[in-house]
Amino acid sequence: MKIIDEIKKIKLILKDFKQLKPSEEDYFKYKYNILTGVTDPPHYIVKILLLGILRFKNYGGGDKVTWHTYLQYKGHKFEIHDFKFGTWSIKSTENDEETLKLANEIYFKINRASKLLDKLLYNSLKYEIKSQNFYLNNVYHKLHYIYEFYKKKVQDKIKEYERLDNICNEKNFMVIYDKIMEISKEISAYSFALIQSFFSLVEFLLDVFYAFEQPSIDFFEFRNRDWSERFKIIFNLEKEKDIKQIYDQIIEIKRKYRNPLAHGLYNEANLLIRVPNIGLIPLSYNYLLNEVYYGFIEIVDINNAISIINTFENFFTLLWNKTPYKFYMLYVSYGFPIPMNKTAISKIKDKMTTYDNFREYLERYVEWFNYFS
Repeated sequence: MKIIDEIKKIKLILKDFKQLKPSEEDYFKYKYNILTGVTDPPHYIVKILLLGILRFKNYGGGDKVTWHTYLQYKGHKFEIHDFKFGTWSIKSTENDEETLKLANEIYFKINRASKLLDKLLYNSLKYEIKSQNFYLNNVYHKLHYIYEFYKKKVQDKIKEYERLDNICNEKNFMVIYDKIMEISKEISAYSFALIQSFFSLVEFLLDVFYAFEQPSIDFFEFRNRDWSERFKIIFNLEKEKDIKQIYDQIIEIKRKYRNPLAHGLYNEANLLIRVPNIGLIPLSYNYLLNEVYYGFIEIVDINNAISIINTFENFFTLLWNKTPYKFYMLYVSYGFPIPMNKTAISKIKDKMTTYDNFREYLERYVEWFNYFS
């Protein structure tokens, strides 16, 4: 009964929208773009409102358009359509202040109705999530770009450091030394950002690999596990010794740099006690050896930064060259959403006969996907 009541509220908001059936001669009269590139609310919500709830006719697609319809609002004619890049627009046969005013009224009413519809959809779609009938949004290229960005920043600063180190001598020592210390700080800062971006990317890849591997654990329970637990659920470290070797290095980076820096350098090592006649001291002088907390720079030197990059790159290289992960990496690199449904995953994995065959399949699929997107 609640759903019916909410739909009635939506229809009440949109009560002044009247379905318009233009003649063939009228189609070419809607040439004025009044509002374009609207993203809030998204185009799929507008489609459900107009074509689903109001039952307006879909007059089909066109160039970069998958649907469009016509309505009359307060005596004025409008066309509303989506656009390939996820936006929607309002066109009209006229282009004056009154038309613009009414187009904005249409937008505000659609926006208001969309908020009610979104709540209805949320409550309904949650049941699909519980049934594992959903897709992961593919953010691989976003996260990979961030990782590559900071990797290059670190590498460029390392080259600058090495160049200055090579020209340093007794005459220019202080000037060059100050610059080297400044660059060391920059290497440290960029290295921390690189570490964060690496773990962010791997977090996503673990979810992707979960979808393809389908381990015997609920997805959301899997997500709530500790990072190392999730890693071990996906990778059999007892059998995959090459991954185990890199995993140990990653865990050390995580323990030594990522965790303390990500949590504001706050744990026992950060606590100081005032002792009479001495001053503030740490609980143990061993903590003073911890460069992250007490060193001039957090990522100790360029060799550490180089080692961190090598560890990360070795891990990604391994994934791109080891079966079955190279198939998963190839799939995710094409940008497709990742299905969590076992049947859908099984159909994709059936295509993973050889790497070249799978690539050919993805090339054909991407053409179809882009055509219907």
